[in-house]
Amino acid sequence: NSVLRDLQVTDNDAGGLRIGPGAAVFDCLALRNGGDGLAAGAASVLCRCIARDNRGHGLGVDLGGSVSHCAARENDLNGLLAGDGSTVIGTAVRGNSDHGIEVGVASSVTDSTAYGNSDDGFRLRAGGGRISRCVAYQNSDFGFNVATGAMVRACVARKNVDAGVRAEAACDLVEHACDENAVGLEVQGQGSRLEGNHATGNGTGIRMVGSDNLVVKNTATGNTTADYDVASGNHFEQHSSPGANFPQEPWASFDF
Repeated sequence: NSVLRDLQVTDNDAGGLRIGPGAAVFDCLALRNGGDGLAAGAASVLCRCIARDNRGHGLGVDLGGSVSHCAARENDLNGLLAGDGSTVIGTAVRGNSDHGIEVGVASSVTDSTAYGNSDDGFRLRAGGGRISRCVAYQNSDFGFNVATGAMVRACVARKNVDAGVRAEAACDLVEHACDENAVGLEVQGQGSRLEGNHATGNGTGIRMVGSDNLVVKNTATGNTTADYDVASGNHFEQHSSPGANFPQEPWASFDF
């Protein structure tokens, strides 16, 4: 186990800093390296670190790692790549050439921002993870792209090229604000819940491709193609405006 502080690792032909499992890395900078900027093994901690202009991933941790209050910008691969069971808090990624933040199964991402990355803003590679209170802005694919069994709550997705929030099956998608994406929220499979989301100014507000999903208490307005595009076989009731039905139908979704 190692503790590293206040290092600057710049302009190496290979990677910047690569350290084994159980490390703690604080207040370090990796700049213009030929591979990954900062990469740590399983059960490691990265805190207040910056990675910029590296030819690989900006920041990386293996299984069970923790990344907090870091920044990664303009790296050639992901801004941050984290293994299964990892935790990411308060991290900002911008202008990376692949995904902004990509995490494995059973991982948690909170209070983080992905801006202007060339693929997804946030990507949960396998199900069973959680993303909450995060912002995805102007990414070149999905804002949030999550696999089966994920929970995504209280996030903002704006001006992403594809869907603001895209989920596979058995996901819990609650209280998102999705604006000016190709699609606000999109669910592919079965068994998901969409509740309390607000979709405005997208191509399509809420799209349900699969069946047997529950869609309740959502609002959509100003979406150019359709406010709702819900396949048959889903549990969904839509009203054109709250109006007189509002007291009798508190679980309905509205367009207005």
